[in-house]
Amino acid sequence: MVTRQVLALKTLGSSPSPVATKSGYATSWRASLSEPGDECEAFILRGRIKMLTVYVLENKNDKFWYIGQTDNLKRRIQEHNSKQGGRTTKIKSGKWKLIYAEAYIDKRDAIGREKFLKGGSGRRYLNKQLAHYLVAS
Repeated sequence: MVTRQVLALKTLGSSPSPVATKSGYATSWRASLSEPGDECEAFILRGRIKMLTVYVLENKNDKFWYIGQTDNLKRRIQEHNSKQGGRTTKIKSGKWKLIYAEAYIDKRDAIGREKFLKGGSGRRYLNKQLAHYLVAS
């Protein structure tokens, strides 16, 4: 069983290798997540590790939640608020605000977490994590 550890990276090797991306070149480091064999590719863009964010937005009008994942949270929230986001955020009126976020290095982990949070157990987890926010709002 692999435990989820988000930011426990150790660099294996000293020289990065350039990797082609849609927006040019990124630097790729081979990294390990604490256990031997738990390796992943971490992309470093402009000196930063490229993180994927699983996020929860709340509609200010009806308190409806939208759960998604992205590699650029600021841009994605702007898209939702300008009606260019997902189908759900296009049809709802009102602004969306960020109420929860988690960061991941591997896209598969982010997609898995997004699917979990959209299910019943994930909703219960979010309600527990956001207990103080939900009481205040």
